[in-house]
Amino acid sequence: MKKYRLEEIEHTADFGVKLWAEDEKTLFEKCVEIFENAMVDLKNVEPVIEREVEIYGENKEELLLNLLRELLFIFDTEGFVFKVVNVEFKEERKLTLKGKGENYNPEKHRRKLNIKAITYHNFYLQKKNNGFETQIIFDV
Repeated sequence: MKKYRLEEIEHTADFGVKLWAEDEKTLFEKCVEIFENAMVDLKNVEPVIEREVEIYGENKEELLLNLLRELLFIFDTEGFVFKVVNVEFKEERKLTLKGKGENYNPEKHRRKLNIKAITYHNFYLQKKNNGFETQIIFDV
């Protein structure tokens, strides 16, 4: 099992997290899990529909922000919630997310935060001596 550490950040009218993981793949996958679980309680989400998303960005920071923004767009427009994900870095400026989940159903799933945007405010993604760390603030 890959190692990671999560810390919630106190932030007025927003929800923030600081996350450390031993590698970039784990960091990105845990960011997706934290993001999805912040919006919808994942306990009752079933991995029954398979989805694939390609994301482009100028660097790893932009890839991470663009990934979360695309997942927010998918939830807002289609109601789809990812339960399990696998991130593959295809090249320096591209990643593919393959995942499974289902469409949000208010009779089955408990809605949590209403995330409106993923912000640049206090955002960073850094390589550390023993892994990678990011801090992300979600506008709620």
